[in-house]
Amino acid sequence: MNFRNASDEYGLISKLLHWLLAVAMIGLIAIGWYMTRLSDEDILYWRLLDIHETLGLGVLLVVGMKAAWLTISPNPRQLAGLMPWEIRAARAVHASFVIAMAAIPLTGLLFVATNGESINLYDLITIPDMGHLSKGVRTGLINVHYYLSYGCAILIMLHIAAALKHHFFDLNNSLRRITF
Repeated sequence: MNFRNASDEYGLISKLLHWLLAVAMIGLIAIGWYMTRLSDEDILYWRLLDIHETLGLGVLLVVGMKAAWLTISPNPRQLAGLMPWEIRAARAVHASFVIAMAAIPLTGLLFVATNGESINLYDLITIPDMGHLSKGVRTGLINVHYYLSYGCAILIMLHIAAALKHHFFDLNNSLRRITF
C-alpha cells in the first residue's frame, strides 16, 4: 500500500487520517451529548469534559495535518458512473466536514478559554486564559458549538448511508478505496 494517494485509491496516510477523525468525531459527539445530560456537580461530568477537551484539540490538530497532507497528496478522482448530483453532494458534505471539524473545536476552545482560567490538559499542556468575553458572546459560542455538533452528526449519518449505498447497491469501489 502506498503512503500517498493514487489517482484511483487513497493512500495509507489519508486512510489513517480519515478513520482517526471519524472515530474521534463520533466519540466527541457521543461524549458531548452524554455530558450535557449530567449535572456539573457530578465528577463524571468533569472527567468527560477533560476527555472531550483533549479529543477536541486533537481533532483540530489532525484536521490541520489532513489539510497539509491534501496539498502534498490530493484526493483520488471521483469514481466513474456517479451522477452529477452525487458528485456535488459529496463535495458539499466533505467541505462541510472540514468546516465543522475546524469550527466545532475552535468554538469549544474559545468558550472554555474565555472564562478567566487557563486550560490544563492532564498536566501536559496548559492553554492560557484568553481573557473574558461577555456572557452573551460565550453563550453564542457554546450554541454554535452545540448546533454544529448536531449538524455534524447528521452529516456523519448521511456520509455512512452514502458509503453503504455505493458499496451495496451501486457495487462500486468507493468504500473499498478508504478502508484497509
